[in-house]
Amino acid sequence: EDEKETLATPGADGVAKYMPSLESCGRNGRGPVHPEWSGKMLVLHRLMREMRKPGNGGDKIVIISNYTQTLDLIGRMCRESSWG
Repeated sequence: EDEKETLATPGADGVAKYMPSLESCGRNGRGPVHPEWSGKMLVLHRLMREMRKPGNGGDKIVIISNYTQTLDLIGRMCRESSWG
């Protein structure tokens, strides 16, 4: 137990209770995607929601990322929102 205390970041004691569990955050591929937990994902979600509304022309959206995990998460967000 003493080893745990020395490995913890000073001042970070108890912060875990404020963090979402892996089961609920969507990072493991099972939980829902929460775009509101990331400013960039929230902006992307809002832009896509507006662009996908009826009457907005049905434009295509191209998203580029160096990280496949990010693209996987965006893909899940799109499927959850019935965008593709």
